[in-house]
Amino acid sequence: MSNQDHPSRRHILQGALATGTVAALFGFSANDAEASASWPYAGQQGTCVIDSETGEVLVGENAFQRCYPASLTKVVTAMVVLDAIEAGEFSRGLDSRINPTRHGLSRARWDTPYAFKRMRASDSFTIREALHLVGGRSNNCLSTSLAEWTFDRLGLGTRSRRHFLQKMNEKADLIIREALAQARNFNMGPEFERAYPNRRPDTNFLNADGLNNEGPGQITNPWEFAHIMNYFYKNYREHAEEFFGSPTVDWPARGLRGIAVTHRLIPGNPAMNTSVDRSVYAFNQMDVDEENEEFGPEAPLSAETTFVIAQRMVKAGKTGYLRVSRNNLANVAEFNGRRVSGAVFGGHGAMSAVNRMSDALVTAYGINRDMLIRPDADYTPPPPPPPRQPLPELPQLY
Repeated sequence: MSNQDHPSRRHILQGALATGTVAALFGFSANDAEASASWPYAGQQGTCVIDSETGEVLVGENAFQRCYPASLTKVVTAMVVLDAIEAGEFSRGLDSRINPTRHGLSRARWDTPYAFKRMRASDSFTIREALHLVGGRSNNCLSTSLAEWTFDRLGLGTRSRRHFLQKMNEKADLIIREALAQARNFNMGPEFERAYPNRRPDTNFLNADGLNNEGPGQITNPWEFAHIMNYFYKNYREHAEEFFGSPTVDWPARGLRGIAVTHRLIPGNPAMNTSVDRSVYAFNQMDVDEENEEFGPEAPLSAETTFVIAQRMVKAGKTGYLRVSRNNLANVAEFNGRRVSGAVFGGHGAMSAVNRMSDALVTAYGINRDMLIRPDADYTPPPPPPPRQPLPELPQLY
Protein backbone atom coordinates (compact mmCIF):
# COMPACT_ATOMS: atom_id res chain seq x y z
CA MET A 1 0.00 0.00 0.00
CA SER A 2 1.43 3.32 -0.99
CA ASN A 3 1.46 6.37 1.21
CA GLN A 4 -1.17 7.86 -1.05
CA ASP A 5 -3.46 4.90 -0.35
CA HIS A 6 -3.23 5.38 3.42
CA PRO A 7 -6.04 7.77 4.43
CA SER A 8 -5.24 10.34 7.09
CA ARG A 9 -7.67 10.78 9.96
CA ARG A 10 -8.61 14.16 8.52
CA HIS A 11 -9.63 12.60 5.21
CA ILE A 12 -11.52 9.86 7.02
CA LEU A 13 -13.48 12.44 8.99
CA GLN A 14 -14.22 14.37 5.82
CA GLY A 15 -15.54 11.18 4.27
CA ALA A 16 -17.71 10.55 7.30
CA LEU A 17 -19.22 14.03 7.05
CA ALA A 18 -19.92 13.48 3.39
CA THR A 19 -21.67 10.13 3.94
CA GLY A 20 -22.80 8.61 7.20
CA THR A 21 -23.08 11.69 9.40
CA VAL A 22 -25.35 13.45 6.92
CA ALA A 23 -27.45 10.30 6.68
CA ALA A 24 -27.73 10.16 10.46
CA LEU A 25 -28.82 13.79 10.65
CA PHE A 26 -31.72 13.03 8.31
CA GLY A 27 -32.80 10.03 10.37
CA PHE A 28 -31.69 7.30 7.99
CA SER A 29 -31.09 3.86 9.45
CA ALA A 30 -27.75 2.05 9.52
CA ASN A 31 -28.88 0.05 6.50
CA ASP A 32 -29.68 3.27 4.64
CA ALA A 33 -26.21 4.56 5.46
CA GLU A 34 -24.70 1.34 4.17
CA ALA A 35 -26.60 1.69 0.92
CA SER A 36 -25.64 5.33 0.40
CA ALA A 37 -21.94 5.16 1.22
CA SER A 38 -18.95 3.44 -0.32
CA TRP A 39 -17.76 0.59 1.89
CA PRO A 40 -14.42 -0.50 0.45
CA TYR A 41 -13.76 -3.13 3.15
CA ALA A 42 -17.27 -4.62 3.37
CA GLY A 43 -17.27 -8.28 4.40
CA GLN A 44 -13.48 -8.57 4.45
CA GLN A 45 -12.22 -11.63 6.30
CA GLY A 46 -9.12 -11.87 8.42
CA THR A 47 -7.69 -13.74 11.40
CA CYS A 48 -4.79 -13.06 13.73
CA VAL A 49 -3.62 -14.67 16.98
CA ILE A 50 -0.59 -13.28 18.81
CA ASP A 51 1.47 -14.36 21.79
CA SER A 52 0.50 -12.05 24.64
CA GLU A 53 4.03 -11.59 25.95
CA THR A 54 6.13 -11.29 22.82
CA GLY A 55 3.60 -10.08 20.25
CA GLU A 56 4.69 -12.82 17.85
CA VAL A 57 2.06 -13.68 15.25
CA LEU A 58 1.12 -17.32 15.83
CA VAL A 59 -1.72 -17.47 13.30
CA GLY A 60 -2.23 -14.97 10.53
CA GLU A 61 -4.59 -14.99 7.56
CA ASN A 62 -5.20 -11.60 5.97
CA ALA A 63 -4.00 -10.28 9.33
CA PHE A 64 -3.41 -6.76 7.98
CA GLN A 65 -6.61 -6.49 5.93
CA ARG A 66 -8.63 -3.44 6.86
CA CYS A 67 -12.03 -4.32 8.32
CA TYR A 68 -14.88 -2.62 10.14
CA PRO A 69 -14.70 -3.29 13.91
CA ALA A 70 -18.45 -2.99 14.61
CA SER A 71 -19.06 -3.57 18.34
CA LEU A 72 -15.47 -4.63 19.02
CA THR A 73 -15.19 -0.84 19.37
CA LYS A 74 -16.72 -1.16 22.83
CA VAL A 75 -13.49 -2.69 24.18
CA VAL A 76 -11.76 0.66 23.65
CA THR A 77 -14.83 2.51 24.98
CA ALA A 78 -14.51 0.53 28.22
CA MET A 79 -10.80 1.34 28.51
CA VAL A 80 -11.42 5.08 28.19
CA VAL A 81 -14.20 4.96 30.81
CA LEU A 82 -11.96 3.02 33.21
CA ASP A 83 -9.10 5.48 32.62
CA ALA A 84 -11.48 8.36 33.39
CA ILE A 85 -12.54 6.71 36.64
CA GLU A 86 -8.89 6.27 37.58
CA ALA A 87 -8.35 9.98 36.85
CA GLY A 88 -11.23 10.97 39.12
CA GLU A 89 -13.79 11.99 36.50
CA PHE A 90 -16.50 10.11 38.43
CA SER A 91 -16.52 10.93 42.14
CA ARG A 92 -18.01 7.56 43.14
CA GLY A 93 -16.06 5.49 40.63
CA LEU A 94 -17.95 2.49 39.28
CA ASP A 95 -20.83 3.31 41.64
CA SER A 96 -21.41 6.69 39.99
CA ARG A 97 -24.72 6.88 38.15
CA ILE A 98 -25.61 7.96 34.62
CA ASN A 99 -28.78 8.24 32.56
CA PRO A 100 -29.21 7.45 28.88
CA THR A 101 -28.53 10.59 26.87
CA ARG A 102 -30.60 11.87 24.00
CA HIS A 103 -28.01 10.81 21.44
CA GLY A 104 -27.59 7.48 23.21
CA LEU A 105 -31.33 6.83 23.06
CA SER A 106 -31.23 7.50 19.31
CA ARG A 107 -28.86 4.50 19.02
CA ALA A 108 -31.12 2.21 21.05
CA ARG A 109 -33.17 1.16 18.02
CA TRP A 110 -30.26 -1.13 17.05
CA ASP A 111 -30.10 -2.69 20.52
CA THR A 112 -31.49 -6.10 21.36
CA PRO A 113 -33.52 -7.45 23.02
CA TYR A 114 -36.71 -5.41 22.79
CA ALA A 115 -36.44 -4.21 26.38
CA PHE A 116 -33.38 -2.14 25.47
CA LYS A 117 -35.23 -0.40 22.66
CA ARG A 118 -37.57 0.93 25.34
CA MET A 119 -34.87 2.57 27.44
CA ARG A 120 -35.83 5.97 28.79
CA ALA A 121 -33.89 9.05 29.85
CA SER A 122 -35.21 8.47 33.38
CA ASP A 123 -33.53 5.06 33.63
CA SER A 124 -30.53 5.17 35.94
CA PHE A 125 -27.42 2.97 35.82
CA THR A 126 -24.26 2.76 37.83
CA ILE A 127 -21.13 2.77 35.71
CA ARG A 128 -20.64 -0.85 36.73
CA GLU A 129 -24.12 -1.80 35.50
CA ALA A 130 -23.60 0.13 32.28
CA LEU A 131 -20.29 -1.58 31.56
CA HIS A 132 -21.85 -5.00 32.23
CA LEU A 133 -24.49 -4.23 29.60
CA VAL A 134 -21.93 -2.76 27.19
CA GLY A 135 -19.64 -5.77 27.53
CA GLY A 136 -22.19 -8.55 27.86
CA ARG A 137 -25.13 -7.25 25.83
CA SER A 138 -23.17 -4.91 23.52
CA ASN A 139 -25.57 -2.09 24.39
CA ASN A 140 -25.23 0.81 21.95
CA CYS A 141 -27.32 3.29 23.92
CA LEU A 142 -25.17 3.00 27.04
CA SER A 143 -21.90 2.98 25.08
CA THR A 144 -22.79 6.36 23.58
CA SER A 145 -24.21 7.65 26.86
CA LEU A 146 -20.99 6.76 28.69
CA ALA A 147 -19.05 8.70 26.06
CA GLU A 148 -21.22 11.75 26.70
CA TRP A 149 -21.17 11.55 30.49
CA THR A 150 -17.49 10.74 31.02
CA PHE A 151 -16.09 14.23 30.48
CA ASP A 152 -19.32 16.18 31.03
CA ARG A 153 -20.92 16.11 34.47
CA LEU A 154 -24.23 17.29 32.99
CA GLY A 155 -24.36 14.62 30.31
CA LEU A 156 -25.04 17.21 27.61
CA GLY A 157 -23.04 15.22 25.16
CA THR A 158 -21.47 16.83 22.12
CA ARG A 159 -18.31 18.28 23.62
CA SER A 160 -17.75 15.25 25.83
CA ARG A 161 -18.34 12.90 22.89
CA ARG A 162 -15.65 14.64 20.82
CA HIS A 163 -13.23 14.52 23.75
CA PHE A 164 -14.07 10.86 24.34
CA LEU A 165 -13.38 9.97 20.69
CA GLN A 166 -10.06 11.78 20.90
CA LYS A 167 -9.18 9.67 23.94
CA MET A 168 -10.25 6.48 22.14
CA ASN A 169 -8.00 7.21 19.17
CA GLU A 170 -5.11 8.24 21.42
CA LYS A 171 -5.46 4.96 23.32
CA ALA A 172 -5.54 2.92 20.10
CA ASP A 173 -2.54 4.82 18.71
CA LEU A 174 -0.55 4.17 21.89
CA ILE A 175 -1.29 0.44 21.80
CA ILE A 176 -0.59 -0.03 18.10
CA ARG A 177 2.57 2.08 17.97
CA GLU A 178 3.95 -0.06 20.80
CA ALA A 179 3.02 -3.13 18.76
CA LEU A 180 4.68 -1.71 15.66
CA ALA A 181 7.87 -1.09 17.65
CA GLN A 182 7.67 -4.64 19.04
CA ALA A 183 7.23 -6.01 15.51
CA ARG A 184 10.82 -5.05 14.71
CA ASN A 185 11.86 -8.15 16.67
CA PHE A 186 10.24 -10.42 14.09
CA ASN A 187 10.34 -11.02 10.38
CA MET A 188 6.78 -9.89 9.70
CA GLY A 189 6.94 -10.51 5.96
CA PRO A 190 6.01 -8.51 2.87
CA GLU A 191 2.31 -8.27 3.75
CA PHE A 192 3.23 -6.32 6.88
CA GLU A 193 5.59 -4.04 4.96
CA ARG A 194 2.89 -3.26 2.40
CA ALA A 195 0.37 -2.49 5.14
CA TYR A 196 2.72 -0.22 7.10
CA PRO A 197 5.03 1.66 4.73
CA ASN A 198 5.19 4.55 7.19
CA ARG A 199 4.42 2.62 10.39
CA ARG A 200 1.10 4.41 10.88
CA PRO A 201 -1.80 2.61 12.60
CA ASP A 202 -4.92 1.75 10.63
CA THR A 203 -7.35 1.79 13.54
CA ASN A 204 -9.62 4.81 13.71
CA PHE A 205 -12.82 5.41 15.67
CA LEU A 206 -15.70 7.75 14.82
CA ASN A 207 -18.06 6.69 17.62
CA ALA A 208 -18.12 4.76 20.89
CA ASP A 209 -20.57 2.00 19.97
CA GLY A 210 -19.35 0.68 16.60
CA LEU A 211 -22.48 1.48 14.58
CA ASN A 212 -21.82 2.63 11.04
CA ASN A 213 -24.01 5.75 10.93
CA GLU A 214 -20.91 7.96 10.79
CA GLY A 215 -19.71 6.36 7.57
CA PRO A 216 -16.95 3.94 6.53
CA GLY A 217 -14.05 5.64 8.34
CA GLN A 218 -14.24 3.49 11.49
CA ILE A 219 -11.68 0.80 10.67
CA THR A 220 -9.10 -1.55 12.14
CA ASN A 221 -7.42 -4.81 11.12
CA PRO A 222 -7.10 -8.24 12.80
CA TRP A 223 -3.46 -7.75 13.83
CA GLU A 224 -4.12 -4.38 15.42
CA PHE A 225 -7.23 -5.50 17.24
CA ALA A 226 -5.51 -8.61 18.57
CA HIS A 227 -3.02 -6.21 20.19
CA ILE A 228 -5.84 -3.97 21.47
CA MET A 229 -7.55 -6.95 23.08
CA ASN A 230 -4.25 -8.12 24.54
CA TYR A 231 -3.53 -4.68 26.03
CA PHE A 232 -7.03 -4.52 27.51
CA TYR A 233 -6.66 -7.84 29.29
CA LYS A 234 -3.08 -7.23 30.40
CA ASN A 235 -3.76 -3.78 31.88
CA TYR A 236 -7.42 -4.07 32.98
CA ARG A 237 -7.61 -7.78 33.76
CA GLU A 238 -10.07 -7.62 36.64
CA HIS A 239 -12.50 -5.46 34.68
CA ALA A 240 -11.98 -7.35 31.44
CA GLU A 241 -13.05 -10.56 33.17
CA GLU A 242 -15.91 -8.87 35.03
CA PHE A 243 -17.46 -7.00 32.10
CA PHE A 244 -16.29 -9.06 29.10
CA GLY A 245 -16.01 -12.52 30.66
CA SER A 246 -19.29 -13.25 32.43
CA PRO A 247 -21.58 -15.90 30.90
CA THR A 248 -24.77 -14.05 31.92
CA VAL A 249 -25.81 -10.46 32.51
CA ASP A 250 -28.67 -8.85 34.45
CA TRP A 251 -30.62 -5.61 34.40
CA PRO A 252 -32.06 -5.77 37.94
CA ALA A 253 -33.96 -2.50 37.66
CA ARG A 254 -36.18 -4.07 35.00
CA GLY A 255 -36.14 -7.57 36.48
CA LEU A 256 -34.37 -8.99 33.42
CA ARG A 257 -31.79 -11.74 33.21
CA GLY A 258 -30.19 -13.14 30.10
CA ILE A 259 -27.32 -14.70 28.22
CA ALA A 260 -24.22 -12.64 27.66
CA VAL A 261 -24.40 -13.48 23.97
CA THR A 262 -21.07 -11.87 23.20
CA HIS A 263 -19.27 -14.50 25.28
CA ARG A 264 -20.16 -17.70 23.49
CA LEU A 265 -16.76 -19.26 24.19
CA ILE A 266 -16.93 -18.52 27.92
CA PRO A 267 -17.49 -21.75 29.92
CA GLY A 268 -20.97 -21.97 31.40
CA ASN A 269 -22.58 -19.68 28.84
CA PRO A 270 -26.06 -21.17 28.29
CA ALA A 271 -25.97 -20.05 24.65
CA MET A 272 -23.46 -22.83 24.02
CA ASN A 273 -25.29 -25.49 26.04
CA THR A 274 -28.00 -27.10 23.93
CA SER A 275 -29.22 -29.18 26.88
CA VAL A 276 -30.44 -26.02 28.62
CA ASP A 277 -33.78 -24.42 27.87
CA ARG A 278 -32.48 -21.13 26.49
CA SER A 279 -35.70 -19.31 27.31
CA VAL A 280 -34.80 -19.61 31.01
CA TYR A 281 -31.75 -17.44 30.39
CA ALA A 282 -32.56 -15.35 27.33
CA PHE A 283 -34.51 -12.11 27.51
CA ASN A 284 -36.46 -13.42 24.53
CA GLN A 285 -35.99 -15.84 21.66
CA MET A 286 -34.92 -13.00 19.36
CA ASP A 287 -31.45 -13.29 20.96
CA VAL A 288 -31.06 -16.73 19.42
CA ASP A 289 -32.69 -16.05 16.06
CA GLU A 290 -31.68 -12.55 15.07
CA GLU A 291 -28.17 -13.36 13.85
CA ASN A 292 -29.46 -16.02 11.43
CA GLU A 293 -31.44 -13.71 9.15
CA GLU A 294 -28.70 -13.20 6.58
CA PHE A 295 -26.82 -16.48 6.69
CA GLY A 296 -29.50 -19.05 7.54
CA PRO A 297 -29.11 -21.72 10.24
CA GLU A 298 -26.03 -21.37 12.40
CA ALA A 299 -23.12 -23.76 11.92
CA PRO A 300 -22.81 -26.46 14.60
CA LEU A 301 -20.05 -26.35 17.19
CA SER A 302 -16.83 -27.60 15.67
CA ALA A 303 -14.57 -30.09 17.42
CA GLU A 304 -12.17 -27.20 18.05
CA THR A 305 -14.90 -25.09 19.68
CA THR A 306 -16.00 -28.00 21.87
CA PHE A 307 -12.38 -28.43 22.99
CA VAL A 308 -11.83 -24.72 23.68
CA ILE A 309 -14.94 -24.55 25.87
CA ALA A 310 -14.18 -27.82 27.68
CA GLN A 311 -10.64 -26.61 28.48
CA ARG A 312 -11.97 -23.24 29.69
CA MET A 313 -9.41 -21.48 27.56
CA VAL A 314 -11.17 -18.17 26.88
CA LYS A 315 -10.97 -15.57 29.65
CA ALA A 316 -12.65 -12.58 28.02
CA GLY A 317 -14.13 -11.72 24.66
CA LYS A 318 -16.24 -9.40 22.53
CA THR A 319 -18.25 -9.83 19.38
CA GLY A 320 -19.31 -7.36 16.73
CA TYR A 321 -21.77 -7.43 13.87
CA LEU A 322 -22.79 -5.10 11.07
CA ARG A 323 -23.94 -6.07 7.63
CA VAL A 324 -20.80 -4.45 6.24
CA SER A 325 -18.49 -6.19 8.71
CA ARG A 326 -20.33 -9.48 9.20
CA ASN A 327 -19.49 -11.32 12.41
CA ASN A 328 -16.34 -10.30 14.28
CA LEU A 329 -14.85 -11.79 17.43
CA ALA A 330 -11.92 -10.90 19.71
CA ASN A 331 -10.77 -13.12 22.58
CA VAL A 332 -8.04 -13.63 25.15
CA ALA A 333 -7.24 -17.26 25.93
CA GLU A 334 -4.91 -19.16 28.29
CA PHE A 335 -3.77 -22.77 27.97
CA ASN A 336 -0.86 -24.64 29.55
CA GLY A 337 0.41 -21.44 31.13
CA ARG A 338 0.56 -19.47 27.88
CA ARG A 339 -1.73 -16.57 27.01
CA VAL A 340 -2.70 -15.52 23.50
CA SER A 341 -4.98 -12.88 22.04
CA GLY A 342 -6.83 -13.08 18.77
CA ALA A 343 -9.31 -11.40 16.45
CA VAL A 344 -11.49 -12.81 13.69
CA PHE A 345 -13.35 -10.67 11.15
CA GLY A 346 -15.97 -11.37 8.50
CA GLY A 347 -17.63 -14.52 9.83
CA HIS A 348 -20.72 -15.73 7.95
CA GLY A 349 -22.79 -16.06 11.11
CA ALA A 350 -21.88 -15.90 14.79
CA MET A 351 -20.95 -19.56 15.07
CA SER A 352 -18.79 -19.28 11.96
CA ALA A 353 -16.72 -16.64 13.74
CA VAL A 354 -16.64 -18.74 16.93
CA ASN A 355 -15.48 -21.84 15.04
CA ARG A 356 -12.83 -19.87 13.16
CA MET A 357 -11.53 -18.41 16.42
CA SER A 358 -11.42 -21.86 18.01
CA ASP A 359 -9.57 -23.28 15.00
CA ALA A 360 -7.04 -20.42 15.24
CA LEU A 361 -6.54 -21.02 18.99
CA VAL A 362 -5.99 -24.75 18.50
CA THR A 363 -3.45 -23.95 15.77
CA ALA A 364 -1.72 -21.29 17.89
CA TYR A 365 -1.26 -23.73 20.76
CA GLY A 366 -0.10 -26.53 18.47
CA ILE A 367 -2.76 -28.89 19.81
CA ASN A 368 -2.92 -32.33 18.20
CA ARG A 369 -6.31 -32.40 16.49
CA ASP A 370 -6.55 -36.15 17.01
CA MET A 371 -7.15 -35.29 20.69
CA LEU A 372 -10.25 -33.26 19.91
CA ILE A 373 -13.75 -34.48 20.64
CA ARG A 374 -15.61 -34.95 17.39
CA PRO A 375 -18.91 -33.04 17.12
CA ASP A 376 -20.92 -36.27 16.77
CA ALA A 377 -19.27 -37.92 19.81
CA ASP A 378 -20.98 -38.26 23.17
CA TYR A 379 -20.19 -35.03 24.97
CA THR A 380 -21.71 -33.25 27.94
CA PRO A 381 -21.16 -29.50 27.65
CA PRO A 382 -20.13 -27.46 30.70
CA PRO A 383 -23.03 -26.94 33.11
CA PRO A 384 -24.92 -23.65 33.14
CA PRO A 385 -24.16 -21.13 35.90
CA PRO A 386 -25.46 -22.14 39.34
CA PRO A 387 -28.88 -20.80 40.37
CA ARG A 388 -28.80 -17.25 41.62
CA GLN A 389 -31.07 -15.39 43.99
CA PRO A 390 -34.27 -14.42 42.17
CA LEU A 391 -34.56 -10.85 41.03
CA PRO A 392 -37.07 -8.74 42.98
CA GLU A 393 -40.70 -8.64 41.87
CA LEU A 394 -41.29 -5.50 39.82
CA PRO A 395 -44.44 -4.02 38.28
CA GLN A 396 -44.99 -4.62 34.58
CA LEU A 397 -43.37 -1.64 32.85
CA TYR A 398 -44.54 -2.24 29.29
